[in-house]
Amino acid sequence: MSILHILYEDEFCAVAVKPQGVPTQPDLTGDPDLFTLFSEHCGHNDAPGLVHRLDRTTGGLLVFSKKQNATAALCAQLQKTGVFRKTYLAVVAGVPQPEEGTWCDYLYKDRSGKAFVVRRPRNGVREASLSYRVLRCGDVEGTCASLVRVETHTGRFHQIRVQFASRRHPLLGDGKYGSRFKGCLPALWATELSFLHPVTGERMSFSFTPDAEFPFSCFLQN
Repeated sequence: MSILHILYEDEFCAVAVKPQGVPTQPDLTGDPDLFTLFSEHCGHNDAPGLVHRLDRTTGGLLVFSKKQNATAALCAQLQKTGVFRKTYLAVVAGVPQPEEGTWCDYLYKDRSGKAFVVRRPRNGVREASLSYRVLRCGDVEGTCASLVRVETHTGRFHQIRVQFASRRHPLLGDGKYGSRFKGCLPALWATELSFLHPVTGERMSFSFTPDAEFPFSCFLQN
């Protein structure tokens, strides 16, 4: 996949697919990042804006704005429950039980850049909520694993990774949160995205399935 893969573009916004391992925006590594590439792609009359982010290791759908008023409108949607919707695919160790449900936890991020589930609210703790459904179960190179569809209700730091790992179902490849699987980056992909067009107000919905990406390919091909 080309680093800059644009699914949709108009005068005000664009939707792109970020490969796993590519930064959303410039970081200390100096590696090519998607926002810089998108800014170079835009014309001189545009004012590109970064609406939301994905972790470097996470692949999938990202929205960029092309005008200052569009940036403000799209960012405002992120603050309203149920307006800016994001759905992910994850490959996790084992089979979560029950196979469908909603999890609400308190998360705390420490100074080292790692998050934890804690029992009660306190300074620096934020509530995190997601819904999930197991789509398929199978074997991934000798590891029992599940493909899970996840919809986040809050946008917390490492939320999906932490909430699954805390229940002994770490994402495959996510050594930071307890995975012993070494064959991939943390298996998380932003597969569906829905928002209101920043000018027309029309509901815009997009999807992109990582059927060629390991370990998602173990469940999605054929």
